[in-house]
Amino acid sequence: MAARRTILVVDDEPMVRQIYRRVLTDAGYEVVEASSGPDALSILAADTGSVAMVITDWQLAEETSEALITYILALRPPLPVVCVSGSIGDGVLPVRVLAKPIDRTTLLAVVAQELSLAGG
Repeated sequence: MAARRTILVVDDEPMVRQIYRRVLTDAGYEVVEASSGPDALSILAADTGSVAMVITDWQLAEETSEALITYILALRPPLPVVCVSGSIGDGVLPVRVLAKPIDRTTLLAVVAQELSLAGG
């Protein structure tokens, strides 16, 4: 049996994280949650390679995901990142951007595509 892929979900809203968790675990993924950019950076710093992808909201409480995305691109460049936003469009950031609201089918298709492009 193939290993389950782990996705780090970063969002400051617990309900949103819960929805992502349900959709992703129902599809066979493991989910790790962070409520802020610093929490996500701590998880990634301690990660030994189990996190295969990051899905992050752009606007996190009093910050954006810019520092998190910059860290990932600098230190873990093969790690796919998808940024979910209601205010920025695709092509603005050096990562895949999905516009809110996002439906289950689109989310799972993008996750599969990004993991495939990353070699997984």
